Amino acid sequence: MKSVHSIAVLSALLLAACGGGSGGGQADSSAPRVLSGGISTAAASACPAWTATAVYTAGMCAIYQGKQYEAKWWVQGSAPNPTDAWGPWKYITDATDPTPTDPGTPQPGDVPTKAQAEAREAQLTDNDFFRTVKASIRTLDNAAVNAVSPGAAANPANVKRVERLLTSAKWDYYFGIREPSYTYGRFLQAVAKFPAICGDYSDGRDADAICRHSLATMFAHFAQETGDHNASIPLPQWRQGLKYLREMGCDETGANCGYNVECSDPVFNTVWTCGKNADGSFKKYYGRGAKQLSYNYNYGPFSQVMYNGDQSVLLKNPDLVASTWLNLASATFFFVYPQPNPPKLRKMCAVK
Repeated sequence: MKSVHSIAVLSALLLAACGGGSGGGQADSSAPRVLSGGISTAAASACPAWTATAVYTAGMCAIYQGKQYEAKWWVQGSAPNPTDAWGPWKYITDATDPTPTDPGTPQPGDVPTKAQAEAREAQLTDNDFFRTVKASIRTLDNAAVNAVSPGAAANPANVKRVERLLTSAKWDYYFGIREPSYTYGRFLQAVAKFPAICGDYSDGRDADAICRHSLATMFAHFAQETGDHNASIPLPQWRQGLKYLREMGCDETGANCGYNVECSDPVFNTVWTCGKNADGSFKKYYGRGAKQLSYNYNYGPFSQVMYNGDQSVLLKNPDLVASTWLNLASATFFFVYPQPNPPKLRKMCAVK
């Protein structure tokens, strides 16, 4: 992925804001509450409205679009969906949406408060378009992803579809000279992280056909980015993908392949703060993984998605994109997430 693909549009789409608690020892009426002693009418009435910026942990409740939900695990920014059995929310009962507190309107020229910004965010994203966007980029908790393995009965529905359409034998055939780190199991985990990949549709679209199209599109990109491109060997070039784990000629030593000029820019480095080596030099963000993820402004957003909003994990340890299952998850991330140009690949594959 050598071309510049800013992920800033994702921020514009989700308008993500940092979490924060209220001070003074008083309870925040907008904060999510933990359900204790089972579900009751009283507990339901105490649930706040779901917000994209709140952090919910297992057992916390929220009300969204007239329904009460309970969080299964840590989640932020993923709207409850009663039809998503594999998602982070459990539907409890129908409920009345709480009356939102008016945070006030900022005056012209004033910097809005966090509450005012969140209220404006909720207003701007309360429509079918943004609900669709958020559903398409929702993620599965890493603990659940780590439990995914070939043939496991508890695998998510989208993973089971991929297993049915793409067996491990086909994986080995399609990638005949792949680097050993690109395993079939890791690919299934990379799919599991993003439930919209090879997921179901409720509008009559053929989910199997879209899944095949999606896999073919991803595999073509794998071949383009990491293929041997060697016409002199018997193996056809479309089967030469995933040969390279790290960008050719690049390593952690020396001055080459830094992809970190932006780290010296005060704006770029403030937004996506580059990690440093012991000698004070910046970490290198050259191409790694099946999509050859490059540059700090792509490592940072990918890290946020994979590590509960923490951009620093991969900015400080970029080689995790090569040495762990992130070598394939970085590709499914790029497949799912919106880009300024062109639109996200998954949407192009799933068009009616």
